[in-house]
Amino acid sequence: MASSSFEDQAYRIKALSAVLIKLARRDFEKRLNDGKLGVTPLGAVVVQILSHHQMTLSDLGHHLMLASATLIPVVDSLEKSGLVKRNADPSDRRRAPLSLTPKGKRLNKKIPFVDAKDLLVVSLGKLGEEKTEQLASLLEEMALYMSRNPFIGDNIRMALQEKKEKNGRENRDG
Repeated sequence: MASSSFEDQAYRIKALSAVLIKLARRDFEKRLNDGKLGVTPLGAVVVQILSHHQMTLSDLGHHLMLASATLIPVVDSLEKSGLVKRNADPSDRRRAPLSLTPKGKRLNKKIPFVDAKDLLVVSLGKLGEEKTEQLASLLEEMALYMSRNPFIGDNIRMALQEKKEKNGRENRDG
C-alpha cells in the first residue's frame, strides 16, 4: 500500500474514531443520567480504576493520559461526595494514594460501563461475533503499535485479562 493510501486511511480512521468516541460518550452519559448516579463519565472511570487498586493522582493521570490538573476537580468532587478518600503514605508524606470508600465501591457496582443497552454492544451485535472479534483484535494491535505510554499497554493487557476471566466464569457457570 502506498504511503498516500496509508495517509488517506489514517485520516478516515481518525474521523471515524472521533465519531465513535463521541457517540459512545453520549450514550454513557445518558445511561449515567438515567441511573441518577450523580457522577460524570470521567468520575465514573476514576471510580472504576480505583476499584482495582489504590493510585496516586499522578499515576491516575498517566493511566488516563490526562494532566493531573484535569483530574483534581474530578477527584475533589468524588471526595466531597464520599466516594473517594486520600490516604496517607507512611513511607512518603508527599504521596496521597486514592482509594474508594465503601460508598464508592457500592457505586462502582451500579455504573453501567457496558450492558445490553449500551450503544456499542447493540452495534457490535449487528456486526456479528466474527467481525467483532476481528475489529477488537485489530484495535488492540493498533493501540499497542501506537502506544509510547506503558500504562496504555498495561490497560490493554488488563482489559484482555478481565475478558479472559469473565469468559472463564461464563463457561463455568453456563
